[in-house]
Amino acid sequence: RAEAEGGVLNRTDALAAPGATMESLSISTPLLQAPVADATATPRRSRSRACKVQKNHIMKLRPSGPSQLFNQPFPRPWTNLFRFPNMPDVCTDATLIIEASGDLLGEEKFVQVVGEDGALLGRLFVTAIDFSDEADACVIKNAGDCAPYAGPDLEKNASVFMADKAVQVFALKDGIVVPRALMTRYTADGELTFGLRVEEDNKADVVTIISASIEFGIGGCYSRHAVQFPGRHGAPRRYSGYFTSLKIPSPVVPDDDGAIMINATGVLAPETSWVSVALSNVSDPGPYGPRFAAVTYDGGLPDTNRHGHPGIEVLGSQSEIEETGTAWKLLEATRVFAAGLGDQTNEVGAVWNSTRKEAGSVSRELLAAMAAGEAGDGAGAGVLAVIMRGHPAEPSHTDFLSLWEASLVYPPASCAVHTMQEGQGGPLGLMGHPLEREIEYCDDYWLCDSVGPSNNQLYTAEALCRAHCWRQRGGIDHPLSAGDYHVPSPGYCYQPLKAMGHCATATDACSCTKLGVAECATAAGADRKLADGSCRCIPFNDCARSNVNVTYPFRFDTPKAPAGDVTLFIEASVPWPLTFHHYLRVRLAEADGRTLGHVFSSPDCSWQCSELYPDNDPTHPLIDSVRISEELATRWMADGALELAIELDVPRPSISCALHPEHERCFPFLAGDSSGNEGIVNSLFSMSGSSNSILSQAVGVADTTINVVSSALVGMQAALFACPPCKVVHIQVCTVMGFGREPACELLEVEESFTATALTVVRAAGGTVALDHPVGRCTCQNHNPVCEAKTTATDCTTATGTWDATTVRVVDAKMLPALDNEGEFTLRSLTLSYATR
Repeated sequence: RAEAEGGVLNRTDALAAPGATMESLSISTPLLQAPVADATATPRRSRSRACKVQKNHIMKLRPSGPSQLFNQPFPRPWTNLFRFPNMPDVCTDATLIIEASGDLLGEEKFVQVVGEDGALLGRLFVTAIDFSDEADACVIKNAGDCAPYAGPDLEKNASVFMADKAVQVFALKDGIVVPRALMTRYTADGELTFGLRVEEDNKADVVTIISASIEFGIGGCYSRHAVQFPGRHGAPRRYSGYFTSLKIPSPVVPDDDGAIMINATGVLAPETSWVSVALSNVSDPGPYGPRFAAVTYDGGLPDTNRHGHPGIEVLGSQSEIEETGTAWKLLEATRVFAAGLGDQTNEVGAVWNSTRKEAGSVSRELLAAMAAGEAGDGAGAGVLAVIMRGHPAEPSHTDFLSLWEASLVYPPASCAVHTMQEGQGGPLGLMGHPLEREIEYCDDYWLCDSVGPSNNQLYTAEALCRAHCWRQRGGIDHPLSAGDYHVPSPGYCYQPLKAMGHCATATDACSCTKLGVAECATAAGADRKLADGSCRCIPFNDCARSNVNVTYPFRFDTPKAPAGDVTLFIEASVPWPLTFHHYLRVRLAEADGRTLGHVFSSPDCSWQCSELYPDNDPTHPLIDSVRISEELATRWMADGALELAIELDVPRPSISCALHPEHERCFPFLAGDSSGNEGIVNSLFSMSGSSNSILSQAVGVADTTINVVSSALVGMQAALFACPPCKVVHIQVCTVMGFGREPACELLEVEESFTATALTVVRAAGGTVALDHPVGRCTCQNHNPVCEAKTTATDCTTATGTWDATTVRVVDAKMLPALDNEGEFTLRSLTLSYATR
């Protein structure tokens, strides 16, 4: 089987997903015609030659033992949903491969595959001897029917793997091709779900699913996140339901249908409410929104989106709303949450907010219209309006919505995809072996054999030894007349060895010659012989290995400017079982060196927004991605390259005052500020309580005792020094530095011998530097120098200034949990992908 984009050679090459046509719609009714995507198939399309991926990834679900979905028999009828978590954006055809055993060989025995939208994608395990052509496995055709795969020698069999010959009896493997437009929509929300089912009239009595895998191309998408943290929150317009507009700065020509993903929290009631995303450049719809007109139900609407029966016209109540504002013509792109947010009523009848993340299909025609500037902002950007809609014909949308994320993704006509992978003679880190998490430190001692002062001197490097090791005679002991004076000449440098063990005779000494020969000699040294007993020579130099924070730099050439966001895909083999402690950091290796993100997990609470890989086959690498916004990527790639680093931190014990995730290693720009200490103070230590005291006497740089009004108000108490937990006690001393300037703070370690008003301290704790601290500072209007020179509160207030006392308070080190990221991480590939014009 040769590799092609998404898996199988000679596939259908993407029957395009059914998509919406560009139809002018008016927001004057919430009963818009359902997107034509639900009923119409678009023509067959071939992928643009200007956008090709370079590598495929296989994500495989194969638990080691029985689970709820795998490795247990399912008697007919049955339907199960199989989820692939943590899916990246996919814009290529994909091959879904199912491995199963059971009653599958013979006529009228097969397994149906449905997409997460309920569409029939095909049938598996249909052999060439099966009952009829119309039962063949298939890809999507009009109205959800099946059509046989017209590949070479497979005119009557759409199965990818099932053929007339070489069928294994125990475990059968078969697959279908999923068109790229469907994959784009299915994966836009970060996961992929397929349904497998055997119906009652199917003759496959018992089936056991062994594994499920999806093979797809890495990269090749246009993507744009239109909503960033912390999101958009508010109430939709009362009548129109208009919520917000999403700006797409640089839409490009599409190559197929795409998807809009929305992650939102709200109460959508009744069940027939949904979110409509429409192409429109209206940014201010007015207090009431567009003008409304009389509404009738359309006979083409699906039953799930309305009450009553098809074709029955029901006058909408919105016809009674006063016509205000102006008419607003829209091109509806898609509908999300078309079934509402589910049952949101608890047992006492109240409703609550729920959060869902879904994607809706967007037609190629509408994307092309947006790229051409239709309903844009006049500067090349497209504008999408988010509108809350609902049935029946009255304002029935949610009262409040939190929009956390919104993104647009589709296959572009032109893109840049650059993949580095192991086995291609690539950079260090992609050599096919685990990331080197330790550094070996070895001694490099050299001994000098000479005549003169350098004899028997030990040097830390060969070059030092050769520079200083000389034979030289002269002076009083060796005058010219003595005949033994000679011009200095190089001595002999060699790596010494050391004796280990004992000679057979207890009184003999074990020693080593310059050539490494072990000898045993008498105590007087008169008699020497080759070593006996356990006497031997070993190298004098030793080596030691130490854990280190690992950084591997990579450089991608970027000859073309990005259109849309840039995505870095990381494919790696990780320790198993994978936990939330196992992650890799992605850092920018140029400019400010900021952290771009983490893959496979993260050190902060964002790991709760992702899932682990409980059912993934550990023999297959995992894939994750980091997104770089178009604005930042354009700036960093302007020089024709993007420099990145993949990092791995040292494991740490369960209780340690280690680097906080906000440390400058993660965020370099935190360091600095007025005294040079603020970045460290704020990142390594947290304030405990609100109690603080003030200095009663100024503190100099070298002072080891500070006097305060009350050590109890500082937060000092004997229990702080209890052992266990045997924690080090720190205080923070902060002096106000004047209007518009950060206070100068220093961390100090407190000794246990403190009194009610005096603290014995160790200065410059936690990596800070020692500072001078006056008892306070006087700040005055217009920074009057005479006023600000006052050194007491009374003198300051008398001079109409404001006195800010120097504060002292106990602080707690931020204690991090264990980072159990031990194990081997092996990078398999890095792919940089983005759309181009």
